[in-house]
Amino acid sequence: MPDNKKNGMCENVIYNDRYVEIYPDYMILNGYYYGVYGRKKIDFASVKNIALVRLNFLSGKYRLQGTGDFKTWFTYDTHRPSKETVFIVYRNNEWWNVAFSAENIDKVYELFKSINLTH
Repeated sequence: MPDNKKNGMCENVIYNDRYVEIYPDYMILNGYYYGVYGRKKIDFASVKNIALVRLNFLSGKYRLQGTGDFKTWFTYDTHRPSKETVFIVYRNNEWWNVAFSAENIDKVYELFKSINLTH
Protein backbone atom coordinates (compact mmCIF):
# COMPACT_ATOMS: atom_id res chain seq x y z
CA MET A 1 0.00 0.00 0.00
CA PRO A 2 1.14 3.57 -0.50
CA ASP A 3 2.94 5.11 2.41
CA ASN A 4 3.14 8.87 2.61
CA LYS A 5 2.59 10.51 5.99
CA LYS A 6 1.30 13.78 4.52
CA ASN A 7 -1.63 12.67 2.38
CA GLY A 8 -1.74 8.87 2.31
CA MET A 9 -0.53 8.65 -1.29
CA CYS A 10 2.75 7.84 -2.96
CA GLU A 11 4.38 10.53 -5.01
CA ASN A 12 3.86 8.48 -8.17
CA VAL A 13 0.05 8.63 -8.09
CA ILE A 14 -1.36 9.12 -11.61
CA TYR A 15 -4.96 9.80 -10.65
CA ASN A 16 -6.77 10.23 -7.35
CA ASP A 17 -10.34 10.92 -6.30
CA ARG A 18 -12.66 9.75 -3.50
CA TYR A 19 -13.30 6.40 -5.22
CA VAL A 20 -9.99 5.31 -6.74
CA GLU A 21 -6.24 5.95 -6.62
CA ILE A 22 -4.31 4.91 -9.73
CA TYR A 23 -0.57 4.23 -9.70
CA PRO A 24 1.66 2.93 -12.53
CA ASP A 25 1.29 -0.76 -11.54
CA TYR A 26 -1.85 -0.93 -9.40
CA MET A 27 -4.95 0.86 -8.18
CA ILE A 28 -6.57 1.21 -4.80
CA LEU A 29 -10.34 1.16 -4.58
CA ASN A 30 -11.83 3.09 -1.68
CA GLY A 31 -15.01 1.78 -0.10
CA TYR A 32 -14.40 -1.83 -1.06
CA TYR A 33 -14.85 -3.27 2.42
CA TYR A 34 -17.07 -2.02 5.22
CA GLY A 35 -15.76 0.11 8.06
CA VAL A 36 -12.05 0.68 8.54
CA TYR A 37 -11.19 -2.01 5.99
CA GLY A 38 -12.42 0.11 3.10
CA ARG A 39 -9.44 -0.02 0.74
CA LYS A 40 -8.51 -2.77 -1.72
CA LYS A 41 -5.34 -2.90 -3.80
CA ILE A 42 -5.60 -4.46 -7.28
CA ASP A 43 -2.39 -5.07 -9.21
CA PHE A 44 -2.73 -4.41 -12.93
CA ALA A 45 -0.85 -7.66 -13.61
CA SER A 46 -3.92 -9.49 -12.22
CA VAL A 47 -6.37 -7.61 -14.46
CA LYS A 48 -7.70 -9.20 -17.64
CA ASN A 49 -9.80 -6.21 -18.72
CA ILE A 50 -11.52 -3.11 -17.37
CA ALA A 51 -14.81 -2.23 -19.04
CA LEU A 52 -16.82 0.97 -18.90
CA VAL A 53 -20.46 -0.12 -18.53
CA ARG A 54 -23.62 1.95 -18.88
CA LEU A 55 -25.67 1.77 -15.71
CA ASN A 56 -29.33 0.77 -15.60
CA PHE A 57 -31.55 -0.96 -13.08
CA LEU A 58 -30.19 -4.42 -13.92
CA SER A 59 -26.53 -3.41 -14.19
CA GLY A 60 -26.31 -1.88 -10.70
CA LYS A 61 -27.45 1.75 -10.97
CA TYR A 62 -29.07 1.55 -7.53
CA ARG A 63 -26.42 -0.68 -5.93
CA LEU A 64 -24.74 1.55 -3.32
CA GLN A 65 -22.35 -1.22 -2.21
CA GLY A 66 -22.23 -4.98 -2.35
CA THR A 67 -23.56 -7.43 -4.91
CA GLY A 68 -26.90 -8.36 -6.39
CA ASP A 69 -25.79 -11.19 -8.66
CA PHE A 70 -22.96 -12.76 -6.62
CA LYS A 71 -20.62 -12.11 -9.56
CA THR A 72 -19.80 -8.38 -9.31
CA TRP A 73 -18.96 -6.49 -6.11
CA PHE A 74 -19.77 -2.76 -6.17
CA THR A 75 -17.59 -0.47 -4.07
CA TYR A 76 -19.32 2.09 -1.86
CA ASP A 77 -20.86 5.03 -3.74
CA THR A 78 -24.00 6.77 -2.50
CA HIS A 79 -24.06 8.90 -5.68
CA ARG A 80 -24.19 5.93 -8.08
CA PRO A 81 -27.96 6.28 -8.81
CA SER A 82 -27.26 9.66 -10.43
CA LYS A 83 -24.38 8.33 -12.57
CA GLU A 84 -24.49 6.98 -16.10
CA THR A 85 -21.49 4.61 -16.10
CA VAL A 86 -19.32 2.43 -13.90
CA PHE A 87 -16.01 0.59 -14.40
CA ILE A 88 -15.99 -3.19 -14.04
CA VAL A 89 -12.67 -4.93 -13.39
CA TYR A 90 -12.34 -8.47 -14.75
CA ARG A 91 -9.37 -10.22 -13.15
CA ASN A 92 -7.32 -13.20 -14.26
CA ASN A 93 -8.12 -16.41 -12.39
CA GLU A 94 -10.87 -14.72 -10.34
CA TRP A 95 -14.59 -15.30 -10.73
CA TRP A 96 -15.47 -12.18 -8.70
CA ASN A 97 -15.58 -8.88 -10.66
CA VAL A 98 -15.29 -5.46 -9.07
CA ALA A 99 -17.31 -2.40 -10.07
CA PHE A 100 -16.28 1.11 -9.07
CA SER A 101 -16.99 4.74 -9.85
CA ALA A 102 -14.65 7.61 -10.68
CA GLU A 103 -15.16 11.34 -10.54
CA ASN A 104 -13.56 11.89 -13.96
CA ILE A 105 -14.73 8.93 -16.04
CA ASP A 106 -13.09 10.14 -19.26
CA LYS A 107 -9.68 10.66 -17.70
CA VAL A 108 -9.70 7.30 -15.93
CA TYR A 109 -10.85 5.54 -19.10
CA GLU A 110 -7.98 7.12 -21.06
CA LEU A 111 -5.51 6.05 -18.35
CA PHE A 112 -6.70 2.45 -18.54
CA LYS A 113 -6.64 2.60 -22.32
CA SER A 114 -3.05 3.90 -22.32
CA ILE A 115 -1.91 0.85 -20.32
CA ASN A 116 -3.93 -1.57 -22.47
CA LEU A 117 -6.50 -2.54 -19.85
CA THR A 118 -9.59 -1.66 -21.94
CA HIS A 119 -10.80 -3.25 -25.14
